[in-house]
Amino acid sequence: MTSYARARKLLNVSTLKLLDMFFVVVGFVGSYWIRSAIDRPDGIRAVVDLLPDAKVPVLVAPLSAYWWLILLTALYWPIVLDQFRFYQHPAHLSVSKASLIAGKACAVILAGQLSVLFLFHIVWVNRTYMLGAMAATLALVCLRHGLYIFMFRKKIRDGTNRGYPVLIASSAGEASQLIQWLKGHPEEYYDPVGVIVTDRQESDAARASVIEGVPVCGDVSDLVRAMHEFSVSSVVIGSSGLTLDLVRQVVAACETEGVDAWLLANLVQTKTARATTGIIADREALLFTTSMGAEWKKVIKRIFDILGALIGILLLWPLMLLVALLIRLTSPGPVLFKQQRCGLHGTPFTMWKFRSMTTDAEMRKAELELFNEMSGPVFKVSNDPRITRVGKVLRRWSLDELPQLFNVLFGGMSLVGPRPLPVYEVQKFDDLAHRRRLSMKPGLTCLWQIRGRNKVTCFDEWVRLDLEYIDKWSLGLDIKILLQTPWVVLRGSGV
Repeated sequence: MTSYARARKLLNVSTLKLLDMFFVVVGFVGSYWIRSAIDRPDGIRAVVDLLPDAKVPVLVAPLSAYWWLILLTALYWPIVLDQFRFYQHPAHLSVSKASLIAGKACAVILAGQLSVLFLFHIVWVNRTYMLGAMAATLALVCLRHGLYIFMFRKKIRDGTNRGYPVLIASSAGEASQLIQWLKGHPEEYYDPVGVIVTDRQESDAARASVIEGVPVCGDVSDLVRAMHEFSVSSVVIGSSGLTLDLVRQVVAACETEGVDAWLLANLVQTKTARATTGIIADREALLFTTSMGAEWKKVIKRIFDILGALIGILLLWPLMLLVALLIRLTSPGPVLFKQQRCGLHGTPFTMWKFRSMTTDAEMRKAELELFNEMSGPVFKVSNDPRITRVGKVLRRWSLDELPQLFNVLFGGMSLVGPRPLPVYEVQKFDDLAHRRRLSMKPGLTCLWQIRGRNKVTCFDEWVRLDLEYIDKWSLGLDIKILLQTPWVVLRGSGV
């Protein structure tokens, strides 16, 4: 049964998303009307119709010609905002922070629009109009969020924003923490109205009549009476002071009454794993995972990778052809360097790079071990004598990594993710925690690349950055890293 409180929160978020979609339409249509008013004969020029055989870009086409762009933008606007966690806790998001996030989303969508226009040679769309429309949309969404914050805080002050009543079943000590936690998240729409104490005979605190301003209703034997008295929608079950038998009693009572029972998933203390529910072999189970979570997120990341790799290959193939020609003309040996690297969960795959070293590089590695500048199992030497003249240029601008776009396209890698290490280096891991960086598909770039690249000489710091990316992953973070990577490469940071 779906929680009333969760349903109310989902309804609230859905309403905000629909409003933002509406403001996209208002922003685009309003900008068009303003532009049309400016472009009258007594202004600058008249609005002209889009002609099928037009040979020159039309500055302002009829509004009907822009509806596909307006609807696509309205559809993707809340999706991109959601990836930046704009709707996760809207009441806790300041107007300045919301404006910054909305600005990033606006830049991402605008970049996508311009890419589509470029790839499909759509020349009649007015770029100035697009910029104005997106700016208007951004202003409207920021204004909407400001009004939302104002109204929400006003209701909190007036006491009219009370959530659905819930009971807390736990030890007295944990009940105090849970009440503070629920009251600290008013946007979740839970209002603690009573406490069922499970350790009532064991401490003075448990025998108190009030905990954090919430009345104590008794022990588990008083649960049903309390549910009737307060007409609760949910019971939040803590993990402290509860035996499995007590949990069964509480859940059974809730099931009989048709009330939701929330069992907090802190029975097992974890450092990074997130608890969620899942189904394995037709049985429900509590899942502790460190991966990105829901399958749909993985699908979105994969689609993003395929589109990004295709666009990259289409745009950069002349450059890749030139690099291949330079390698062939300046040094003997193959153009591509192939090596077994560890992919997702340690599965080996063949990674491709433009060859930047001499053909005997692997055989000469042993003689350079004394000069290794990296701690841990990774090998890195400045001014490596095995690097060719062309290879130095390729590495300076990271051009040797371009063939990995095909690794991304074929599924062995992602655009963003921890850099893939050779199989023999992974086998040298002396800390099992380092293997968690293999829980995500390796990528072309990651936090390590944009926060120092080769300046990072401590492998533990490298792993820390990779794990930070894994723990905080979102499509918005991927986009942020991809946007920063070219700038880092161009200015040679960490090279």
